[in-house]
Amino acid sequence: MANRRNHPLRNARSQRNLTINQLAEAAKIGASTVWRAEHGYVIGADSRQRLCSYFGMTSRELGLAEPAPPVSPLVQPLEAPLHGLADEAPHNFFDGHTPLFIINPSFDLDQTLPQHSNSSSEQQLNAWLTLGSSHLAALFEAGWTLEAILDSLRVTLQGVQGMTGPMRSTLLQMTGSALSQTIPQPVNDHLSQEERYRLWQSLGKSIDEGWHLFHKAPPAQVLVVAQTLLTLIQQSHGFLPSEGRPSLYAATYNLLGASLLFQGHYEAARRAHEKAQIAALEGADFWAMAQSLNWQAIISQICGHFQDAILSIEAALRLLGQREDVPGVRLRAHLLADWAYNAANLPEHTRLQDQLEASANMIRPLELDEEFDILQWQQIAGSCFLLRGKYSEASHLLEQSLSQLPDTWLIRHLLTLLPLAESYARAGERDASLETGSRVATLLEKVEAGMLNLRFCEYSQALHAAFPNDQRVHEFIIQTQQQLLLSPLAIPGEAR
Repeated sequence: MANRRNHPLRNARSQRNLTINQLAEAAKIGASTVWRAEHGYVIGADSRQRLCSYFGMTSRELGLAEPAPPVSPLVQPLEAPLHGLADEAPHNFFDGHTPLFIINPSFDLDQTLPQHSNSSSEQQLNAWLTLGSSHLAALFEAGWTLEAILDSLRVTLQGVQGMTGPMRSTLLQMTGSALSQTIPQPVNDHLSQEERYRLWQSLGKSIDEGWHLFHKAPPAQVLVVAQTLLTLIQQSHGFLPSEGRPSLYAATYNLLGASLLFQGHYEAARRAHEKAQIAALEGADFWAMAQSLNWQAIISQICGHFQDAILSIEAALRLLGQREDVPGVRLRAHLLADWAYNAANLPEHTRLQDQLEASANMIRPLELDEEFDILQWQQIAGSCFLLRGKYSEASHLLEQSLSQLPDTWLIRHLLTLLPLAESYARAGERDASLETGSRVATLLEKVEAGMLNLRFCEYSQALHAAFPNDQRVHEFIIQTQQQLLLSPLAIPGEAR
């Protein structure tokens, strides 16, 4: 991605002394669209045309149509065979703009892996890592740390332990192929029913680990893991139990969509969650259908379509009925809390408090969980109070949630810290807001999530509005927008 400080569109805007809001109004597009364009994200063809017409410049001159980077012999785009539900290759979600690094070694991986059934999974993994280590350079060059690479490998190889020797070898070869080759390798077509079930179970464990990773790793890393898992499922499609395939596809597409959402690719995320819903429908998996609808509701809410979000949530609740198992109760509680948050954004707040109380009564007896728990309920309820101008109540709930969150849940920390920082600002507590905002900026550097960066810009606007003439606030905004390479619109009314 180009240097965002010198993006051509941003330079053109600055030359005309325009803020992002002013440009958006003049070009008749959304302010968030301008922000995304200046940060290298793909925008729609109509928005590109409007910007080009306004400036009298070409799309390329404005930095809106960068040519695809040349494909080296080492790094290739993922192209997987399409089976059944996988009717779109994973890379098509990203319109050529989201980097995906697939290592393309010059040697035949499957011929060099130990093939003996008595070889341990550790021996086979070590062999793959040793033989392919020089080709992992592409991930390092993309900014990945060794810990991130190993975490990703661990996730995709979860569940290998305890499998039979031949099946363990098959899964390791598939994982190596998905991570390191452009052309998928065929799976041994002589699998017993027990081995098919073990394969399904192992892939399910990998997907579960992917969701655990989602809460503690940058979205870009989770995206690559999700793509790899989708490729593994596509490769083994014909060897999985037919009744188990849809749930694997649904969970993986939802993981793919969630990582895209936090990167700020909203339409691509919506398409992924719609695919998850279709897969779940095929398997009559009402819980997975409700999950995908809740993610679609979150996208609608982020885009400001609160009534549409509520409609999706209500559809999900109808699917769940009165399901009383723990996953069902947890998801129902989550949906009710999200319903309340969307209602808080609408002029009328009817039933908001009732939905929050019903959600709390469901989730309070359950233990902490990344998916949804009482701490996330406190975060959502605190955000509702923030929207309604009850800053003291909001801060109290958000502080409660933050005090008990596990340190590794980075995304949950950010989702709690952001409304807390804004609540402090709106309540006139400058120092508390700046301290909390600094914590947010530090975490954002690790996570690099476009959606959360935009939310930080909104907080910066609220901070400036609360303290318009405060020098310390002004310095904080300038410092953090340089630190995170954010748009200068963080200070409303100023043109850069």
